[in-house]
Amino acid sequence: MAKTYLWIEDRKGKASYTFWTSFMEQLCPYVIVESKKNNSELVKAVKALQDAENKYIIVFDNSFDNLQIVMEQKYLKKYADEKKNVFLLDIICFEYILLEFKELIEWIYASEDEFLEKRAGMIEEDINLCKLYRMIILIIRKFKKL
Repeated sequence: MAKTYLWIEDRKGKASYTFWTSFMEQLCPYVIVESKKNNSELVKAVKALQDAENKYIIVFDNSFDNLQIVMEQKYLKKYADEKKNVFLLDIICFEYILLEFKELIEWIYASEDEFLEKRAGMIEEDINLCKLYRMIILIIRKFKKL
């Protein structure tokens, strides 16, 4: 019987590993959460994946302000697109999902911060949404496709 794995970049014991493990235990207890320790190792694992029977959901924090992450995202997408059993979960990062609200944004960014300007559309769109519920919907949709 095929298994479903959720691969993340964070190490065991770290915040996002704890979050995803707890979240999946409640939502989909049959999903096996595995740490790949960091972004580079996660990309390497997807590239090297030979298993075509099991299903793999990949959580990789999206970023456009870190060049190394942007390059790893491109490779990850390329390798995932080559495999029918690998699915990328498109999220910014789990901290934003849990914590994004207007006061946090104002506290993190200076008023003239270029990243605030780059993210303005996303911030405006998401301020009034409960991003945790959005993530749940995305995961449920992803599992329905599996």
